[in-house]
Amino acid sequence: TLYDQRMAHRFMDEDSLMTDGLAFLEAKVGKDHPYVAELCAELGMIHMEDENFKKASFLLERAWRIFREKLGKFDAQTLLAQEGLSMTLHMLG
Repeated sequence: TLYDQRMAHRFMDEDSLMTDGLAFLEAKVGKDHPYVAELCAELGMIHMEDENFKKASFLLERAWRIFREKLGKFDAQTLLAQEGLSMTLHMLG
């Protein structure tokens, strides 16, 4: 239907806006800043909810690597990113 087409287009626009936002943040604070990891983790969870597990796993792994390097392997954010990554990898098989 026309509604479905508009909604699909709207979500494609949101994805590109989120990607642009990530690129903007990287330019401001650096590619390995914890703020970048936070945004990657949030975007990864959104993609996981949308069942786009490849994008989710990429973003969650990136978040996990940054958090692990910057905050340590036992930090809560590191462990949450690790949990999200493990769930997406499980869903990918």
